This record gives sequence, structure tokens and C-alpha cells, in this order.
Amino acid sequence: MKYFITVLICVFVISANAQNKTPLAERKNELKVGSLQLLLAGNVDLAYEHLTNNNFGYGVSLYSGKSLVPDNEFSISPFARVYFGENEKLGASGFFVEGAAKFSKNVGAGLSIGKKWIHKTGFIFETLIGLGRDFKSGQEVYPRGDLFIGYRF
Repeated sequence: MKYFITVLICVFVISANAQNKTPLAERKNELKVGSLQLLLAGNVDLAYEHLTNNNFGYGVSLYSGKSLVPDNEFSISPFARVYFGENEKLGASGFFVEGAAKFSKNVGAGLSIGKKWIHKTGFIFETLIGLGRDFKSGQEVYPRGDLFIGYRF
């Protein structure tokens, strides 16, 4: 897992340096890491998002770590977001609503809300909070949320 994270960070840094002259609204890819869970519990939540326009994006999140729901120490969560953007120059930013599925030993789905701030250099700060339902493990409800830091390239 450490090797995977190291390679991902290297790709992230190379991409960040190679595309810093492209306007933010034309950059269509983002890599993010959940910082709060990483610092407090050692859980890793990596996310990739592709932006189709200023109001819509989709992606996938990989989670590894402790979980409140049994048998969910590793999960893959595809998601889609609708943005209610505040600034057209920045592209997909501001308040958003997200729908996500979750695949691990169990299957689930949920809704989240959040807000994304983008610096003119492409760095991202994002808040996310939501709930999901785990369908195979007795229909348990699980929380979803973190403070994400990332980069748009």
C-alpha cells in the first residue's frame, strides 16, 4: 500500500508541474486525499474526479482503513456530483450534492453534500458529509465525510 501511495504522489506532482498554465476551468481531472481521517486514524481515502463541465463531475474513491461497518476495511466507491458553482472561471466548484455507491464485502449507496474551494494555482480544499446504507449487512447506516486536499490538473 505504501508503494502505491508513493507512486500516486509522484504522478500527482509531475502532473501538477506540467499543466499549471492551463486555465482552471479547462482542467478536467482532480486527485484528492482525505486528510482528517488520515491524520486522526491512519485511514486512507484517495479520490479521483473527472469534470465533464462546470456543473457535473464523476469519479471513484478508494478507502482503506478502520470502518464503523463490519467487513468494510477496503472499499471502492464510484460517485457523481452536481455542482452549484459560484465562479465560472474556476469550473466545478462551490456547493455540491453527491450520489455514491460502495462496493466492498458488502454493497451500499448514499448521498452527501459538500463544498469545494479552488485556489488559482489548482490546489483544492473540499468538505464532504453524508450518510449511506449498507444493504448486505443488516441494512446498517454508515457515515461518510472528510476534509479533502488535492490538485486539479
